Amino acid sequence: MKTPSLSADQLESHSQALYSVLMKPVMKSTPAWCKAHEDIKSLANCLEVYKNHLHEQLEVVTRNNETDHPVRTVGKFTTVEHRQKVSFGMKEKYNLLNDDLLSKEIGTMLLFDENVHVVSRFQNNMQRHRFLEELQLTFPVDIFRFCPGSSIITTVGFIQVEDNRSEPQKLIDAARSVLQNQEKFKEYHTRAQKRAFKEKLENIAHISRMIVSFIYKELTLDASQANHQDTQERLRLIFLGEKGLVADLRKLNNGRPNGTFDVFFTNMSQIVEEVTAADERRQGNAHLSEWISLNDLMERTKDKCPENTQIPSKSLVRLQFAPRNPFARTAWNFTSKIDVQYKIQRRQLRLSHPEQHYCNALLKYFKQRAIDLKAENVNIYLFFCDDKAKVKVGEPGFAISSGVRGRVTIAPTNTTLVAGDRDMNKVSLTPSVTLNASIPRTVQESFVRGDVLVTVNDSIFQASNPFRHASSLVKTMSDKENPNIIMQYTDGGVDHRNTIQSVQCAAICIFKELNLDMLILARCAPGHSWRNPAERIMSLLNLGLQNCALGRERSDDATEKLLKRCGSMADIRTEAEKKPELKGAYKESVEPVQSLIRNRFSRLKLKDQPVAVSDPMTDIEIDTLQRHLRELFPELDLKKLVKTHTDKVQSYQTWKENHCRERQYLFQIRKCQNPVCCIPSILSDEALYWLPDPVLCNYKEHLKPYEEVNGTDTSESDRPTFKVVNKAPSKTKKAKRSVEAEINDQIQDDDADDTQEVTTCTEDTYHASIFTSQNARGVVKCVECLKSRVYYSKTRLTERHQTLIALNISEYDYSCGAELADPNQSVLKNVFFRPGLTCAVAVELSYYGSGLGQPDICCFCATGGFDDDRKDRAISILKGQVVDYDLASGNHEEADTRVWLHASVTTADQVIIYSPDTDVFFIGLPLVSDLNKNVYVQLRDSPYNNSFLSMDKLVKCITLNDSLLQGIDSVLICMQLLFIYSGCDCVSYFRGCGKKTFFYVFRKHASFIVGNGSFSDVHGHNGLYSLYRLICSVYFSKHRAAFQPYSIPKSLFDSILEGDLHEKHISFISAIREKLWERVVTEVEMMPNHEALKLHWMRCCWVFDYWSQSTSNTHALSDLSKCGWQITDNRLGIVWDTVLNLQKVEKTVEWYTKGCGCKTGCKTNRCKCRKAQNENCDGFCGPGCKCVDCFNVPDSGDQVLDMSIDLDDVISDDTEEFEDPVEV
Repeated sequence: MKTPSLSADQLESHSQALYSVLMKPVMKSTPAWCKAHEDIKSLANCLEVYKNHLHEQLEVVTRNNETDHPVRTVGKFTTVEHRQKVSFGMKEKYNLLNDDLLSKEIGTMLLFDENVHVVSRFQNNMQRHRFLEELQLTFPVDIFRFCPGSSIITTVGFIQVEDNRSEPQKLIDAARSVLQNQEKFKEYHTRAQKRAFKEKLENIAHISRMIVSFIYKELTLDASQANHQDTQERLRLIFLGEKGLVADLRKLNNGRPNGTFDVFFTNMSQIVEEVTAADERRQGNAHLSEWISLNDLMERTKDKCPENTQIPSKSLVRLQFAPRNPFARTAWNFTSKIDVQYKIQRRQLRLSHPEQHYCNALLKYFKQRAIDLKAENVNIYLFFCDDKAKVKVGEPGFAISSGVRGRVTIAPTNTTLVAGDRDMNKVSLTPSVTLNASIPRTVQESFVRGDVLVTVNDSIFQASNPFRHASSLVKTMSDKENPNIIMQYTDGGVDHRNTIQSVQCAAICIFKELNLDMLILARCAPGHSWRNPAERIMSLLNLGLQNCALGRERSDDATEKLLKRCGSMADIRTEAEKKPELKGAYKESVEPVQSLIRNRFSRLKLKDQPVAVSDPMTDIEIDTLQRHLRELFPELDLKKLVKTHTDKVQSYQTWKENHCRERQYLFQIRKCQNPVCCIPSILSDEALYWLPDPVLCNYKEHLKPYEEVNGTDTSESDRPTFKVVNKAPSKTKKAKRSVEAEINDQIQDDDADDTQEVTTCTEDTYHASIFTSQNARGVVKCVECLKSRVYYSKTRLTERHQTLIALNISEYDYSCGAELADPNQSVLKNVFFRPGLTCAVAVELSYYGSGLGQPDICCFCATGGFDDDRKDRAISILKGQVVDYDLASGNHEEADTRVWLHASVTTADQVIIYSPDTDVFFIGLPLVSDLNKNVYVQLRDSPYNNSFLSMDKLVKCITLNDSLLQGIDSVLICMQLLFIYSGCDCVSYFRGCGKKTFFYVFRKHASFIVGNGSFSDVHGHNGLYSLYRLICSVYFSKHRAAFQPYSIPKSLFDSILEGDLHEKHISFISAIREKLWERVVTEVEMMPNHEALKLHWMRCCWVFDYWSQSTSNTHALSDLSKCGWQITDNRLGIVWDTVLNLQKVEKTVEWYTKGCGCKTGCKTNRCKCRKAQNENCDGFCGPGCKCVDCFNVPDSGDQVLDMSIDLDDVISDDTEEFEDPVEV
């Protein structure tokens, strides 16, 4: 019976009762009563004192629980004890703890865990105390003890420390260790701490107190005992992912009790079922979501329902969906009547630009001008235009994603939204967006309102250009009132940039076609297209493209054959010029996709305003618009709308001077005062003021507001990168340029700052043909990277040129990217370096091809292919000539070995090998010492990356600096073999054991694995035994806990005494495998047997022979069929195990999976198991049999049990021993 506990009040009551007894007269009447009086008095005093103690403790506990920090902290209540090492005789029970601490770095704390560091758990605290009190380790340690209070077990931590420390150093190390590792010790948190956490959490969300307590313990490592331990354990299991404790609560929700919306939900279910049936024919896959949004699904259902059908709210419809998590409490709210869910089939990086503040002010001016003109009742239209990113379209039968993913769309629950597994495409569509904005009353209000027009263009034959956009804008205005002013804002792409001549010509066409009084074009800063309000429309269009996979329709075979031959959009255009019928067939193939996209866009809305879609502009409509240019400027060539040619057209330049105002980010056109040229405007002069340029205030810190600069004559002198350009007239005749090159020049000039600076020439300024070996005139060496840099000139340098270059080289230090001469030296203005040179760029080929480089350096070696004798040719560029390099030719089939052949035969002292393949490192590891060259191998997959590994330094690190590898013969060959054994290109690897594990185990147990130097004994028994020891050590280290009491593989190996050396290794492997069956989950994690390991070793030896001949021109290799492989039907296969072992496996599988199905007990030869009995088969039934009441099983004597009973043998003839049965 459990003794009841006494409270303080009960102790008080008992003590007072005893004191009342002491006052009785009888207490001192006799000597016996006197002795009893003293005993009772002592007991009463004891109870009183203990009652006072309880009250004092209650006050202490109450005060402690109200503190906002733990009472016992790690910093104050942690004790440290220094324990010296033992030189010999360490007890075996400390092996686990000793090994675990050895694996930690010095100064790293290890918390004591009796589940890990002792063989069996402690039965009581006495065993735990003796274990720690008698602790013996092979190195000195600091022992840290901390008890958080109450009845919680003390936490013990160990740190391996250095020997022979001074006393002050011990104190400093102990304090530092406590400070660094205090988060590892659990502290006893007070109720006030927990209460404060719960109160703060309740301000955010309402969470169960049990869950809050669990969260608090997990986050703070609270050591206090849980109030409801069973509940906390269930929460821990749920936290770890156990779902079996939570029931699916959807079955408790039967939906609404009445049938008000039954008709609506029935029709919606039918619509979903139709889509589901279509998706099931595609094995549950869909290329696009059928419904763009919940509104779209409800609208389709409304169209199908009869008139006067009750329509539920969107929230009610949402609750009829299937929940995303049926195990959550929110699943109570869902009925799953409609078998659909929200499913998913996300980037914003803004560049900085020196003129972004300037352009932002310009946009504010732009918006304010539109607001002012609207207030003056001017018929103004404000457009924001932009092109959406190309929408990818796949080939016939292979739909690829539109590129818009990351948001959920509605789809049937058993449907998977899929797309092609690659996004390589030739076909794409370009949606062009025009936002006819509704002008608000203030600049602060949103401009993303109004009518949206989307034109879906084919990127190949309907590519975006200024005149196509202009035609689309004119078509948009066809049903509008006659506009007075149009303002257009774009992001400044090549088809919208107002500094490009073709864009300006297109703007002139719009101005004349619509008879405008004024046209204002503005753009944002480069890289700031997000400032364009039209960009906000792109997120709306993404809804229509969400989770869509598109593919064009198949055309006729001839067209498909032509298209398949084309690798890009440019190839298709070129082919269409040769065969015009291809263009029409291609458009027919793409039109269904365009129609589908237009249909999806038309179902979108911006602020309840439907999105309008339009067909692409035809070539005829574009040509019709261009007639204004032909009428105004007859001598203007419309195919050469670049500045080089338009500057020569006098009529064009005169018209622009009278009507236009050009700025870097603005282009404006307005009517002139000549009535012969322009119809007079009805607007006031104030309405036709030029849009002003942003101007800095007097303090040069901020730009002036629009009201201060409106109506004034401004310039763009306050633009940050603006500088006055003084171009000197060119006296030399320029090379003939293509139109495309001129356009590229305009784009490059526009992106760069408007400055007149002398810089290194670019390949846009001069043809790339300059930078060839024929034009290489000399070499300068960089003072930083010491690489030779070639300078070029179209013409041969005279003696004067060469003298000036020599003077410049001697006077100045050259570095990569700098100029050869002072820009003021006009004599050398035609001498250039290749653009974009940095110290990271390799030496140019023209350095060697021109003969300026050293003639004995191999510039470039590559495979030239195999000749008839199966000999690979090495090609070298030497002195500008391409020749066969016979010294590097041979029968190497792999570049991994061929590069080392090239490295061995080259006369260069320094060799750089570009190969990130790890095999290349280890192939050359034993070879580097004999090459007498400085060899560097690339670490990363980039020819311009400076990360190279010096093979010579690597060899020194392995042979001299690694103390664990000292004393091993042929250590470099051992490292190469270790790499091969762990798996390479030609050899399989061991599941779950990577190369890092192999190298770690080899270094740790090198003396045991290598033995007497036998590791590098390839093709010998000693080499095979070394492999056995290596593989056993790897699996031993991985599953160390399974081999107790052995702590290292050598101790287990030494415990095997029977047999010779070969049998001892086989027994070693068997012992490892026997223990692994208790640890591994699947067979693939099991260590192979000794026969399979021998076959693996034979394959590794073949690879080693192959690699060791890397510096030879020809390889002489063993027959593959004798080295662990087999050749069947000209196919090479791996021999994984011996035939006998494979047969054993097959028999074992058959034993456990196949057998008879007799119903009569298997007593006759009708049983196929009994019938199969022979010298190789015992004929007994096995686990794979499905027989009933089987008698065909072995007994202890391997005989079939005879279960028949003969009563004569059981009942004796002597019947007198049996009484007659009693009749009832």
